[in-house]
Amino acid sequence: MTTVSFVASIFMLHALDNHHAASSLRQHRLASQQRIHSSNTTTRRTDSNMTSEWPLPFIHIINTRFMQHQADLPNLARARLVLFETFCLHSILHQSIRQKSRHYAPFLWIIKTDPNLHADLRKEFVSLIEPYPFIYLVASNVNYGIGIHHGGWRGGEAGKDVLQSEIWSGNVTLLQQAHEARKTRAVLETRLDADDGLHVHYIEMIQAQAFQQLRYSARVSPKNRASWMYWCCANHLDWTPTNVTDYGTFVPYKSHNTCITAGITLGVSVHQDESSIPRFMHHELYQQLTLSKEHATCGSDTCLHMVENPVLGALRSRTATSAGMRNVKMNIVDEEELSKHTVPIDNKHLIRALQQGFHVGINKMKQVNGYMQSHVVEIAADNLLGQCTHGHSCKNSTREALKELVRTAKNDTTKGIR
Repeated sequence: MTTVSFVASIFMLHALDNHHAASSLRQHRLASQQRIHSSNTTTRRTDSNMTSEWPLPFIHIINTRFMQHQADLPNLARARLVLFETFCLHSILHQSIRQKSRHYAPFLWIIKTDPNLHADLRKEFVSLIEPYPFIYLVASNVNYGIGIHHGGWRGGEAGKDVLQSEIWSGNVTLLQQAHEARKTRAVLETRLDADDGLHVHYIEMIQAQAFQQLRYSARVSPKNRASWMYWCCANHLDWTPTNVTDYGTFVPYKSHNTCITAGITLGVSVHQDESSIPRFMHHELYQQLTLSKEHATCGSDTCLHMVENPVLGALRSRTATSAGMRNVKMNIVDEEELSKHTVPIDNKHLIRALQQGFHVGINKMKQVNGYMQSHVVEIAADNLLGQCTHGHSCKNSTREALKELVRTAKNDTTKGIR
């Protein structure tokens, strides 16, 4: 695909594949709506009025990490909360599957953070998510789910950790139901970093395909059903704060031969032992499951689906808060090079795509772009201190990139660029 045709395809963000799977899934949703009452009131830890059994044929958990093992870095935490509200939160709140599932939670979103997170930041975070009972802020530095290590929702490790931890927001009854039903339902786990967003149709597409390809009940024949399956974005959009425009810089990327972390999903059929599923780093999945086939033991011709519809499945922020610092450049001034990869931000189609596809407001983008640039020195300095803490990057290249970012920002300030 040429750059021109790829960029043009960005504007096809709302088409959905697989109408048959989506139709079948809707039938299960309608049946579920007859069994469970709406819970749209303020978040509460338990709900005695809810049904005692998980009402859906699958359990879908979105896993997000926020400032784990980094509670003493206030500038980094503040910047990451700004990015969370801008990119991450609203993209999940506006998922199309939620609009079609008003009487039950089509997924649970578990956000884990350091138990020692500053009280003011914790209070502000809770205020953002408290109206939504399916979103949890959990005081835990322990992680399971997608990655190189076994352990997740199916095996019970993830659920036990959450239920045994202090839960600062979210409906515990839903969590208990999902934990108890984990062996009799298909399980989906999606990874999403706190500074990234997903296209509003992404979760619906994953669930529709999983419903068709996984065994979600013991009554469903295993014939022509995969025992497990991975999904990840084929294409994504990167945002970097710059002084090139008021909004920052947007770069579309084709990721056909690798998986980014944003949106990567593992689905497990009912009764499938989670410990037997092959685990790899996100950038190794395509090589191991598509090219070599050595570990493609899911029972299907395809064990890894590269999601191409929505065309851009994820929106990633690449800033001084980033753990790896790859593709992070706070001052891109080479306009000729820029034109090879980006769509001009004043293009009305891109603006519409951002607003409708990811629920990112343009005025908000201006504010965040200004904030990230004006605080880049403090943010990068905190990020540098946070390097090599437990569970975080410890690369010399990352540390050097952060040091260079601080030097560049200080020079720009001296020259009056910022």
